[in-house]
Amino acid sequence: GLVVQTLNPSTFTPGSDFRQRSTLVPLTLPTIKDAWIVVEAGVLLSQTGPYRAGTPWSKVQKGMYPIAITNPIFVDVNGGGYVPPGL
Repeated sequence: GLVVQTLNPSTFTPGSDFRQRSTLVPLTLPTIKDAWIVVEAGVLLSQTGPYRAGTPWSKVQKGMYPIAITNPIFVDVNGGGYVPPGL
């Protein structure tokens, strides 16, 4: 339930399509407790450029911004079966 890292997509490696970018993200996970990871991608709410107020995007979408969120990725740290954090 915490934001542990924010990445800048301009530092990612471009793919074969202008919409693709990739990077490797090292994660530090707890060594004694199971965990879950969710990745969210989208523009900053303070975004400038095509999403700022008064632009064609803003007029058509009325404050809606592109966003993507993964399903949780459950990490069983010790191989003993996943136990949700906090339980």
